[in-house]
Amino acid sequence: MFFRKNKTVKFRTPDHRSFPISSCIHAGVTYGPQIAQIGRSETGAPLLLDVTAQPHILIAGSSGSGKSSLMHAIILSLAAVAGNTRPRFGFIDVKRVEFSTYRKALFPMALWDHPACDIDEIRDRLTDMSELIERRYSDMEKRNITAWDGPKTYLVIDELADLVIGHRDILADLIHICQIGRAAGVHVIAATQVPSRSTIPTLLQVNTPCHIALRVSSPVESRIIIGDASATTLRNPGDLICRYADGRRIRGHADYYTRSGVSRILETMKL
Repeated sequence: MFFRKNKTVKFRTPDHRSFPISSCIHAGVTYGPQIAQIGRSETGAPLLLDVTAQPHILIAGSSGSGKSSLMHAIILSLAAVAGNTRPRFGFIDVKRVEFSTYRKALFPMALWDHPACDIDEIRDRLTDMSELIERRYSDMEKRNITAWDGPKTYLVIDELADLVIGHRDILADLIHICQIGRAAGVHVIAATQVPSRSTIPTLLQVNTPCHIALRVSSPVESRIIIGDASATTLRNPGDLICRYADGRRIRGHADYYTRSGVSRILETMKL
């Protein structure tokens, strides 16, 4: 977990070691407001995601694999290092469990008053997101720029399977947002415990260039998320394999968060 002390953000690992976020800076990574720390690599180095290079992130793992904790790690680290950029987060939570803490009253960076939960509301929110992208493109055209230079927006989704199976229009809207969102500063972070072809069709796979696999139950599921069966070798909750957009892979372990821990962090972050 991490907390704010004298305006310094620190992370705490499952073995209770803590370290300042400044330790995330290492060779080859430009540290900035779109760097998310998700855990530690096998060597103990900070495991980072640069959202400018990994514009959309797909996470998959079986129940109890640490998927929810990993999503909290990404959300909270992006929020903590944002500085004056003030990103916004839109939450979709079909199961009405994981993102209840991120209501706007508790998390001012939330784009909506509460996470979208029912299908009709989700359709409206995806339409809102598409319209936001179009407005940004219009503004970019007027200013003759090719990439959005204002605060970023993150669309965070749990559980992808419940959202897209049987709702082809929602799947089409989500793929469209992934296709055009990057230049407009809109990034999708989606998770599922059902990495099947129905949940993650080819168009969604290719438009979410960063894939993170936690423990899965079959080689087929592993191949769908990272292209081979290696995710079946992950044994412990939080163990992961991250396949970056450029094809690089790294094994590591996700930082550990609980919902009660997230609540305490939000109180101390003073967003």
